[in-house]
Amino acid sequence: MPPISSMTVPAVHFRYDTGLNAKVALWNGSIWKLEVDAIVNSTNESLTDDTDVSGEVLKAAGNEIFTEIRSVGTCRTGDAVATRASHSMPCRKLIHTVGPRYNEKYRIAAENALHSSYRNCLRVAKEERAATVAFPCIYRKKKNYPRDDAVHVALRTIRRFLEHFGDAFDLIVLCVDDSNDFRLYHECLPLYFPRSVGEEIAATVALDTLSHINLGDEHGEPVIEERKIRISSIPFTQDGSDNDVDNSDSNQRRHDEDGSDRGTRSDFQDIARLGLIHRAGVDHAGAPVLMVVGKNLPSEAVDLDRVLLYVIHVMDAVVDRKRTIPSCLTLPRYRDNLKAFYILEATMWLKMTLWLAKAFVHNAFYAKVAYLDSIKALEQVAPSLLLPQDK
Repeated sequence: MPPISSMTVPAVHFRYDTGLNAKVALWNGSIWKLEVDAIVNSTNESLTDDTDVSGEVLKAAGNEIFTEIRSVGTCRTGDAVATRASHSMPCRKLIHTVGPRYNEKYRIAAENALHSSYRNCLRVAKEERAATVAFPCIYRKKKNYPRDDAVHVALRTIRRFLEHFGDAFDLIVLCVDDSNDFRLYHECLPLYFPRSVGEEIAATVALDTLSHINLGDEHGEPVIEERKIRISSIPFTQDGSDNDVDNSDSNQRRHDEDGSDRGTRSDFQDIARLGLIHRAGVDHAGAPVLMVVGKNLPSEAVDLDRVLLYVIHVMDAVVDRKRTIPSCLTLPRYRDNLKAFYILEATMWLKMTLWLAKAFVHNAFYAKVAYLDSIKALEQVAPSLLLPQDK
């Protein structure tokens, strides 16, 4: 037997860390019953999947959740979006995500998408200040992702995210609803969250023997060695960007900045007196709400260019964070900062006009449009707003 000093000690993959271990729990039961800040809902792209665990979550949330869902629109595979949970649920937020459909031919793409789902859910939870989060198995059985492989993707992604942003979370609850998933998590958790130095070494050895398991990079993202490419060697432009896209974005930024600059220099006292747009309060997530009162816009004797500049002037005050507008500009700068566009008591004529305008307006804007039938429906989204009659 060689002396200890000459023995090769394998590089540890996941360190024994009591602080991180205390932030992870395994639980078998109904996820929607947990009293946590946020519950992750694995659903479809329209956020309306009413089967399995997602169906239980929607049933527990009740009809009011569909107002929130309409305001979000859609969610792509691997992405995540947050909505307010209903009053009937013990959680504050629902984080919706779409897991990948598994096909062995596209195994690497599926693994990347599943990693993205978990990481984006954690990112959204951090942005929403959700310190306690409950995760179901994002990999739905009907999408055929191998259960044992998926557990490794989930655990390594959560582990790496906590290594970077652990201070943002108090507890991550891994929820399962059958004995097989419980067994898999129970067996694999010590590999990624070892409970002692001895278990740390044993976990490293065990993971090294699992040649089909990709341990990923420092963020848990799968690393494909044979596909690594030096980005600087790709012959686009000198700075690695595409000329057409860069020029288009630059022109748009100059256009936006020109409008904002003119808005800053202008005097809008006469337009402000119309009461066309004002800060009305905040929604349930704390995002600022701008109230647009269409009836206050005169049908004649008004300079619409100055009205547009005034709207830009008001929106610039809150453009640094996402806001809700109940009643919008289509410029990317404002569209990207728009959380939702609610239209209260819309007439059939207005709905038809907006439908016809779809050909000229970015789809990302229409994904955020939702019609509300009454003041009561608006109060479910943002209570205690300063409405026109209150002014």
